[in-house]
Amino acid sequence: MAVALAARKVGEFAQTEYPVVAPSVSVRDAIVAMRAMHSACVLVVSEQRLMGIFTERDFLNRVIGEGNLPGRTTVSDVMTVDPEVLQANEFIGQAIHRMGRGGFRNMPIVDESGRPVGVLSVRDVVEHLSDLFVTEEEASSQFAGAWLDLGEDT
Repeated sequence: MAVALAARKVGEFAQTEYPVVAPSVSVRDAIVAMRAMHSACVLVVSEQRLMGIFTERDFLNRVIGEGNLPGRTTVSDVMTVDPEVLQANEFIGQAIHRMGRGGFRNMPIVDESGRPVGVLSVRDVVEHLSDLFVTEEEASSQFAGAWLDLGEDT
């Protein structure tokens, strides 16, 4: 399984539907967009280019934690500017390593021009891994009792 997983590409795991907001949008409106799409982040885009990412963690630390009002604070004031990004053709193992090393729960995926094309979240990776483990378990259970019938003569 590890070899098969290591050969997979980021684009196979990523969410291709994700919330996008302009930098001038209020934090309140960004949260509404996140909730509507059941997402832990929004990508902040201007002129089709990724400017930043705003996450649940940003909301807690930079808005609530700093005493800012969500309706009066713009996303550009509290987003992560120029976030580290992934390319859809990168290997998932490399992406997981970068996410772990950087402490990222969500990473934007961009094309060659810097336009966002998706988001990779830890949740996406874990869901995929859980599916792989279930599939592997089901496959191995087909042979679970085979070792009992070794063709012994009685």
